[in-house]
Amino acid sequence: AITEVEIEFKGKASHASSEPEKGINALDAVIQTFNALNALRQHIKDGARIHGIITDGGRKPNIVPEHAAARFYVRAAENAYRDELVEKLRRCAQGAALATGAQLTFKKVGHEYKAMRPNHHLAQAFRRNIEALGYPVEEPKGGMGSTDMGDVSWEVPAIHPYIRITEGEVPGHSREFAQAARSERAKKAMLAAAKAVAGTCIDVWTDPELYRAVREEFERGRGGTGL
Repeated sequence: AITEVEIEFKGKASHASSEPEKGINALDAVIQTFNALNALRQHIKDGARIHGIITDGGRKPNIVPEHAAARFYVRAAENAYRDELVEKLRRCAQGAALATGAQLTFKKVGHEYKAMRPNHHLAQAFRRNIEALGYPVEEPKGGMGSTDMGDVSWEVPAIHPYIRITEGEVPGHSREFAQAARSERAKKAMLAAAKAVAGTCIDVWTDPELYRAVREEFERGRGGTGL
């Protein structure tokens, strides 16, 4: 699950050398937010993430920044815990505003994705199909990506498998991953994954017991409140 948050601080411009006491430094408020967030990180659950960038830090070094902003992604495995972390981030920003005298604007922006609810019966059917094509299955190592497929999984039974396109471990969003994604190996893997998905669909359509198991698992999860 993920929420994107934008934080803005409004301060007061002044000459940073001759009259700094007349200014309110909005950038200091952003930095204080990051400092508070860094202290918070040791108290959040394993796998949860809060990471951000400064999108505006002022215009000139000799002007006290009257506006500063940052954007954050807040991620967690459960929707409820994601929401809890968003509120903790809000308190970090509120404390920074109080300490510096800057005015805070805290808002959710962009898309907000729910936690992924993989259907295990569907996943086992996919596993049989991808293994039949000669691709060994590795157990997931965790990780904390986010996707709109999470929202889909709350409406219909869904899975989100990955297929290897490199020999070793390559970080996502890296230049090495971009090169691997355009390789012949990646193209072959993509076709194999598409065939496995198609085979899984055929299995669900033609096997009443599998269809029933997939549907019952989905309905049980839909009625729960754990996520």
